[in-house]
Amino acid sequence: MRADKSGIEVNKEELTALLGFAGDDTNFGVVRFRVNASRKLIVTASDGKRAVEHTANSDDAEPGEWAFDRTFIEALRRQTDKGETVAVIVADTKKAKAIFRGVESTAERAEIKCPVTAFSTQVSIDAIHGLVAGKDADRLEGSWFAFDPAFIDDLKKVTAAAAGCPISILPPENSDELVRFRASSDRGTWRGCFKPTLVSAPGEEAETETDAAAPGSTTQGLPSSAPPALELTNQLGTAKKRKAKGSKEPKKKAPSKRAPRSTADATA
Repeated sequence: MRADKSGIEVNKEELTALLGFAGDDTNFGVVRFRVNASRKLIVTASDGKRAVEHTANSDDAEPGEWAFDRTFIEALRRQTDKGETVAVIVADTKKAKAIFRGVESTAERAEIKCPVTAFSTQVSIDAIHGLVAGKDADRLEGSWFAFDPAFIDDLKKVTAAAAGCPISILPPENSDELVRFRASSDRGTWRGCFKPTLVSAPGEEAETETDAAAPGSTTQGLPSSAPPALELTNQLGTAKKRKAKGSKEPKKKAPSKRAPRSTADATA
């Protein structure tokens, strides 16, 4: 996302993420946008149980704050195409609309107006902003690890197998250890582990070689290497046994089938 004089630009992926955290009722079924006096864009969404916030720098955008009903945000999501078009929200104290334009050409392709009942300027995102930021969010210290969010789908399968038991995550204490998890039911206990993804810092991109704090570390240390892969032996015994190079024995010649020569032949 970004904001400038033309409005607040959002793409399909960003709209989808915001809607994923927005609620369905009157109190939480909104997405809040703010351009503050410091020219920073802040966008929040919450369903009352979870919350997400996006921040970005804005370039000469006019300060303001708006709450849009999720139905309007959903309309924007449906009409944007991934990698092809974006929606630019233009709002003031009385009206709002969205202009759809191309990503490459920036040519305007369509426009929709936001009903006056679908947005409000009498709102504040301070509560969600403070909740998401936390007291020491900028310090980013303590135990932490990064992992591929696609793995959540597999953890859901473990929860289903454990009769709905929540997954407990045990963060690694050292950079060379694995993340472990467990869940239990009356049928038994599920336990597992996976290798965390190395990143340059919490919330930053993945790194193959990094000089930032390692996943799970409690201080800003320097990891010597990436966490090890799982070292598993072949428990089914299906692997073919191979001899070491140079250990092959020479083939023995088969005995000749030719009849032995007689003594008379040998002296002839």
